[in-house]
Amino acid sequence: MLARMTSTTTRATMMALLAAVALGAGCGGEKDEGAGKGGGGKAGGKVASCNVPSMGTCREYRDGNLALGDDMLKRLCTGSDSATFTSSPCPTDKLVASCTKKEGKDYYYEAYPLPLADTEADCKRNEGTFATVK
Repeated sequence: MLARMTSTTTRATMMALLAAVALGAGCGGEKDEGAGKGGGGKAGGKVASCNVPSMGTCREYRDGNLALGDDMLKRLCTGSDSATFTSSPCPTDKLVASCTKKEGKDYYYEAYPLPLADTEADCKRNEGTFATVK
């Protein structure tokens, strides 16, 4: 039980750190040099993702999130045996919806186990923009 609580606490701490870095990175006076180069904004078009096919999800990192570096993002991505970290966008095959938030974009695929109505409500509750694929 303690190991599960520690793992959950560690994961929550890492997510809070990720959010803090993302918010802090957006407050600087950096030039938006990446605009027009693939939509990456401050990161110059760079992108990374954590794809978890067994859960039917993928999280895409851009802009301030990339300031954490690949090693930290890889560690955040290792919560599932099927999780794969790459320096590329999330796949779009069998995509059914997405949620765009300040800290990144979450993709949901046909294999996603929760009802999309619940996912949409959660996205909006967290100030995200939900979109379905037609």
